[in-house]
Amino acid sequence: MIKRVFDILIGGILLLLAAPLMAIVALFIALDSGRPIFFTQDRVGLHGRTFRIFKFRTMREGEHVRDRTFTTTDRDQPAFFDPEVASYVTRVGRILRSTSLDELPQLWNVLLGDMSLVGPRPVLPGDMVLYGDEAEKRCRVRPGITGLYQVSGRKTLPLGKAIALDLHYVDRHNLFYDIWLLLRTPLVLLRPGDAN
Repeated sequence: MIKRVFDILIGGILLLLAAPLMAIVALFIALDSGRPIFFTQDRVGLHGRTFRIFKFRTMREGEHVRDRTFTTTDRDQPAFFDPEVASYVTRVGRILRSTSLDELPQLWNVLLGDMSLVGPRPVLPGDMVLYGDEAEKRCRVRPGITGLYQVSGRKTLPLGKAIALDLHYVDRHNLFYDIWLLLRTPLVLLRPGDAN
């Protein structure tokens, strides 16, 4: 309950503060590659229920659609790195991905109750099989805009480590841990070459 109140309060403030920037981003996307401005997709949320996630569109419409968020099933390979993405990403999309500004619309998901500010990465239904017997545990908390995975290496982490971090967060999460992860997030975003 406290976490939800925190999400609504801080998420609402962040959405208000980010609104002018989001309007500018939307304009640049429209000028660069037209519409739609937003990318939506079904992701797995709390208790395994699916929800519609909102992001700024960073790729050409209708291209490079996958049925999994993870780009590998090999636990020793980077979990979210796909070298082919570069050929589909728009000019504005490259900037949005490198700064994670494409994630800003997910603040709306937070206010709707689909997501939390902090939690495991929201994945596609096809990814859940990779969690094996721990899939139910993974769904005990809302997915987050940022989380332990995002501040621990992002695209450089192998799949096995990314899954382990998601599950570790479920075991450990509390309000103070969330605040610590939120404060670490801007520092991680300043690191170059850490997003795909």
